[in-house]
Amino acid sequence: MKNKLKKIPLLLSLFTMLFLMSGSFQKSNASNTLPDYSGNWDFSFYDDAGVLQGKKTLTVSEDGSISGKAILNLSNVIYNTEVDGTILPNGRISDGSLTDTDKLDMVGDLSGNFTQEEGSGKWKNYYNKSGTWKATRSEKQR
Repeated sequence: MKNKLKKIPLLLSLFTMLFLMSGSFQKSNASNTLPDYSGNWDFSFYDDAGVLQGKKTLTVSEDGSISGKAILNLSNVIYNTEVDGTILPNGRISDGSLTDTDKLDMVGDLSGNFTQEEGSGKWKNYYNKSGTWKATRSEKQR
């Protein structure tokens, strides 16, 4: 009987530790959830004077990849432009590029940041022209 009584506090301690640890695991898993940028985003491109140069809905995949084609007036030249890049978990764009799809030449860079509802940043082409862009989420992927 004495052996059984000695085991009760040990078992209570073990269950208490397990209960407390399970709660802390749930909290740490929730804080490690990555933002979801996937879905359709309405992009608007502006020159340095704030004049609209092009608009297009682009898709962001589940891995954060931006991909889509837009017709952009960059440096008084109309480009059929492939817009590519990756949104990192911190919202920053990595490897943002603008490529002329007719010539298959890279014509500029894209940089900026996203939240889960909007994005903004800068573009620059290789003819010393630059401007800004803005994006708002139009549809979240399910």
